[in-house]
Amino acid sequence: MFLFIFIYIIYNMSNHFTVSYSRTPRNNTIYLHSDRHKTTNDPYRLNTLNTINATNIENIAITSSYPIYSSVNRPIFIFTKTPNTNVDNYKSSYGFPFECVELIRRILSKEFNYTFASVIDAEDMFYSVNTLYNIHEMSTTVPLITYQFPYGIDYVDAYKNSNKKILSCLRPGNILFWKKTNDEDFMYGHVAIIISANDFRVTLAQQNSDPPIKNYNTDELVDMINQEDSQFIGIKVLPKNLSEYLSHKLKNIQIKHFDV
Repeated sequence: MFLFIFIYIIYNMSNHFTVSYSRTPRNNTIYLHSDRHKTTNDPYRLNTLNTINATNIENIAITSSYPIYSSVNRPIFIFTKTPNTNVDNYKSSYGFPFECVELIRRILSKEFNYTFASVIDAEDMFYSVNTLYNIHEMSTTVPLITYQFPYGIDYVDAYKNSNKKILSCLRPGNILFWKKTNDEDFMYGHVAIIISANDFRVTLAQQNSDPPIKNYNTDELVDMINQEDSQFIGIKVLPKNLSEYLSHKLKNIQIKHFDV
């Protein structure tokens, strides 16, 4: 009986995660582009616009503690479709079904009760979303730091330092964005969430792109992100404590197919 009560308490605690922060940011984008005329001690030569310090964001405190019990996590589903799937048959409270943005909003909303303002597409999300809002109390917010790449390969030392910064951003829960292109698959941009990352491999979860779970060689991905003609726009970074929390949730991600 005691064991049953203990498991019940753990389950409810792990699925009713709430956080609150004491400040609401403005634009917190860090533009990783070189400024030849700027003198600075910053190794990344960051040009910023109303920027929250990248180290301070890690130190914003959570006002309520939370446990990590990945063994009782509910599944997170990536929804996939085929050419035969009648998309009109499906509805989602988190955006257009089967689309990349819907997955991100659903994960953030269901796993720790935060969402973001309405967006047109993935590229609009990258440029306009700098804050997550608590779905129960809109005044409670979480800031997102946005790193916009590339830094540029004309400055070798700066390029190497920028690669190190990109590598530090590749951690579970952070969100990677692609540019709009003429390619049909990227005409609205694209967005994926990092499931896991280490020095050798980065694994992403994505909707409306194949495969739904994709692995990259870490060094190759960093170089792809930081090229002048990169297909990527940049990365949105969650506060470290939320990233660590979400990393446990993302271990239970699964693919669910709809073909009718």
